[in-house]
Amino acid sequence: MDRLKQTKAKNAATVRTETLTFRLSKRLRALAEIAARGKGITLANHVERALESSLNEPHEFLRGASIAAVGDLLYDEDEATCFLKRITSFPWAMDSQQKRLFDLMRVSKMLHPQWGIYREELIKQYWSELNALADGSDDLRALPPEMFEDVDIEFALMNDEQRIALYQRDPEGCARRTQTYMRRTKQNEETL
Repeated sequence: MDRLKQTKAKNAATVRTETLTFRLSKRLRALAEIAARGKGITLANHVERALESSLNEPHEFLRGASIAAVGDLLYDEDEATCFLKRITSFPWAMDSQQKRLFDLMRVSKMLHPQWGIYREELIKQYWSELNALADGSDDLRALPPEMFEDVDIEFALMNDEQRIALYQRDPEGCARRTQTYMRRTKQNEETL
């Protein structure tokens, strides 16, 4: 079997469900196409191999380990499980949506009763609703009322720019909301 047919047979077993779109310089694309042709593979397969190869590089922030080596600790097909893995082991690996969700969960005594403890079964049970709330497309009615009782959801979900804008409009109000938020998260982070 020639190289092209072998590559196609090998890649037929790989399930691809994600699309990556990005811009390249004309020169880089032309050279990458030549490199792919030289290997008897498609440009997409060439790029995929380059990405996979980069995952095997050691990283100082992982104490010399590679992303591939800790891949099972960073990723899971189930989004809720993936999120829970990241908040407990690699919080720096969270994407912006996961960070918003984490900020939201930290103020809920039901979801985050104490430092390092997360109610995984509740997070998984209400995963869709929590995500919708974190991205601003839903309200609290889909969740048990005690989950965010006396919590300033709007403030918990603000990013730094929004909090600065709030401070510029209302310094005293922002200070009160910040103190309440800090007190709430501190209570949930103290060990019993």
